[in-house]
Amino acid sequence: MKQNKDRKKNIYQKFHWKLTLFATVVTGCILVGATLLCLSLSERELERNQYISFLNNVNTTLSHMENQAVISHQWLSRLEASCQFMIQIYDNGTPLYYQQLHHSGGELSVMEKASALAREEHGMDIFAAPSSDKLLHHVEYAMEDAGVTYYASAATLPMEKGYLGILLLHSTENLQKDMQKQRLIFLLADLGAVAVLFLFFWFFTGRLIRPLMESRARQTRFISAASHELRAPLTVIMSALSALETASGNDRQRFIAMMQSEGKRMSRLIEDMLFLAGSDARSWRFSMEETELDTLILDVFEKYETAAAKTKRQLTVRLPEQELPPCLCDPQRITQVLSILIDNALSYTPEDSRITLSLSASEHRFLLKVSDNGPGIPDENKEKVFERFYRAEDSRTGKEHFGLGLCIAREIVEAHGGRIQVTDNVPQGAVFSIMLPDT
Repeated sequence: MKQNKDRKKNIYQKFHWKLTLFATVVTGCILVGATLLCLSLSERELERNQYISFLNNVNTTLSHMENQAVISHQWLSRLEASCQFMIQIYDNGTPLYYQQLHHSGGELSVMEKASALAREEHGMDIFAAPSSDKLLHHVEYAMEDAGVTYYASAATLPMEKGYLGILLLHSTENLQKDMQKQRLIFLLADLGAVAVLFLFFWFFTGRLIRPLMESRARQTRFISAASHELRAPLTVIMSALSALETASGNDRQRFIAMMQSEGKRMSRLIEDMLFLAGSDARSWRFSMEETELDTLILDVFEKYETAAAKTKRQLTVRLPEQELPPCLCDPQRITQVLSILIDNALSYTPEDSRITLSLSASEHRFLLKVSDNGPGIPDENKEKVFERFYRAEDSRTGKEHFGLGLCIAREIVEAHGGRIQVTDNVPQGAVFSIMLPDT
């Protein structure tokens, strides 16, 4: 038995893990996909803005050079710092001494590659005189060197005494570093989000499958209890059948009566189980009609008055003095509920006990009560009594009750939109209260 429970527990644990991982993976993939899309759009926008800024700086720089007769080293230094340019200028094909002072060998090598690319692929030779002696010509392009992308602008600027060959180079290394940082931030954010999603889905799916586990446990208990309850009468019937083969006369009639009694008991149990199965499947059908509850209670009282007197219990009824409006309900089902409660009270209270059936109404609801002054129900059992096949320890040997009556009563009342509960009576005993809506 313990191994079976452990096996079922392991099955639910595996299902819990798989459901959590599935939900996390699916949601994580959607999150990562959305992140990659946002990251792609963001990087594309950053590159676009960087290139537009480069073009604006190029136009500003070339316009300034076009209007200046003298280009100073100080201005070039400020320009390189502010625009993040590497500048190479040739006066009639001769390089200015500036670039040798301010650029390293690696930077000069990159600029040579850029000027060669401008000449070979874009037709702009900064070492050759321009075809027009009045117009500024320039071309912009991108190139890569050692994994770094550069924006380049090659231009020829006619001057009074010859021309200037100009190469402006802008490295996107800082931009790429910023994008790498952004990718790392997005990655960490996604990992954190996936971890949070995993924890969320772990608790969420745990709460989601908990009712399934509880339902499976209740189903297992139900089947076990039903099997136990059916086994007892079957055992008696089989024993009586075996004894009937050799019995005669009065013994034979006694065994037949015994089998009939146990057969009826099994029939009642099966009817109750089918009733609850209908409740679980929500296949009940109710005949709702306007019902005078005081008349219904009086009918139930008359039905059980004689039985109560025979068992030496006092059954009384208490009705309100004012006239109550009719209640929309199924009178046969409500009668069944009251019958279950009174039958329990007659069975579990000692002789000379008093059982009271009462009716009242207040604030859009009807209140029906079945109270007794018997031993009462302990607080820890007040909810358990409505469970299937639950019976108090001192009543487990009784054959008239299977522990399904109160469960059936609760199902009927809740199907009416009402509520049933048990409380303590004063000074002793129990009170079963049924609250039904008046609409």
